[in-house]
Parts: sequence; structure tokens; C-alpha cells
Amino acid sequence: MTDKSRSVRAALLVFFVGAVLFGSGIVYKLSDRVDNIQTAEQSDPLWIGSQLQFEMLRLEKELSEVALGLRPASDVALRFDIAWSRITILQEGKLSRLLKSFAIDQTVLSALEETFQTVEPHIAEFAAQEMTDAVRRQKAAHILDALEGYDMALRDLLVALAQAKNSSLTEFRTGLLSLSHAIAYLGMT
Repeated sequence: MTDKSRSVRAALLVFFVGAVLFGSGIVYKLSDRVDNIQTAEQSDPLWIGSQLQFEMLRLEKELSEVALGLRPASDVALRFDIAWSRITILQEGKLSRLLKSFAIDQTVLSALEETFQTVEPHIAEFAAQEMTDAVRRQKAAHILDALEGYDMALRDLLVALAQAKNSSLTEFRTGLLSLSHAIAYLGMT
């Protein structure tokens, strides 16, 4: 073998190894991005946030109906527990990390949690005791006053979530397109 053929072989080997490493890097990057999107889709914070908003509306409706004597007070405690679970889901685990990666202002969730901690004894008392209509209405009005104003704040949170999710999906699609071009170049190589 001549020196020229050895250097050509060495160059081809280096080029081949470089192409393999480049392809492996692209596949790894693509896999990571797909995992991020799957996490966002599997535990969609927008869906859970909208469920929190619906539960808040249902809780307010239940409180009004219990105050009027149309429903048992235990229904309010159940709605309260469901709404609180939605808050907890958004503040812990994967969803919390996802919201932080989206750079979403979560102060409404913290404020709502504080309000729920304040209102919880009233809800428990409300559901556990038999009371006169006047006392029941007064307690329901007090709880409704404490929950006042969260409708718009939750709506703003949902809008921010929708925008962040849309931006993330657009970024993913753009990245996927550039990665597919890189894979095509690699295939041609």
C-alpha cells in the first residue's frame, strides 16, 4: 500500500467515524426533544389548569346551592378536595418542573393554596355541622368572598400556559425539521 492510499483510507475512516458520531448526536438530541414533548402531552398542564378552573366554578356553585339549602354540605367538601388536588398536581413533580421550564408565573397557585389553607377549617366545619339557614348562608358567603377574584387570575394562567405550550411545540417542530435535514445530509454522506 502506498502512503497516498493509506492517507485516503485514514481520511475516509475519520470521516466515517465523524459521520457516525454526528448521527448519534442527532438521534440523541431528537430523542430528548421527543421525550420533552411526550411529557408535556402526557401530563398536559393546560388541561389540568382548565380542570382547576372548572373545579373552582363548581365549588362556588356548590357553595351557593348549599347556602340555599338545595344540596348537602358534604358536596362542598368533596368539590373543595378535588380543587385542592388540582392545585397540588400543578405545584409538584413533573408539572411543576414543566411550568418552571415554560417560565410561567405561578403566584396564583401559591395564593390559591394559601386561601385554601385559610378556608379549609371553614369548609370542614361547614360540612360537619348542622346549622341554621342564616348561619349556613353567612358561612357560604364568607367562603365565597375568600375565593373571589381567582377566576381572572386562573384564566390568565391558562392563557400563559397555552402560549408557552404553543411556543414549545413550534420550537419542537422547527428543531425536528432541522434534525431531519441533518439526518438527510448524513444519509447522503
